[in-house]
Amino acid sequence: MIKLFDNWYIDASDLCYQLKEKGKPDKNGNDVFSTEGYYSDIAGVLKGLRRKLLRQQIQDGNITTLDDYIKVLRAQDDLFQTMLKVLED
Repeated sequence: MIKLFDNWYIDASDLCYQLKEKGKPDKNGNDVFSTEGYYSDIAGVLKGLRRKLLRQQIQDGNITTLDDYIKVLRAQDDLFQTMLKVLED
């Protein structure tokens, strides 16, 4: 598994890549992950994570106007474009 940042990870199977979020440990202290999406390539995982993070901020009330949305989108652009550029080179 590849750690992206915070609680976000990329995992892989024979058929696809998976975006996973690390949750609270179970009663035995083992890490628990929830699968948030399935993708054919890592670039797709990163794009999916970006969309999910934006939706989460709207749901949490951190983005309440279109202006807020645009500011957050631009701030995330730098991080995600850097990651995608490395993958495309």
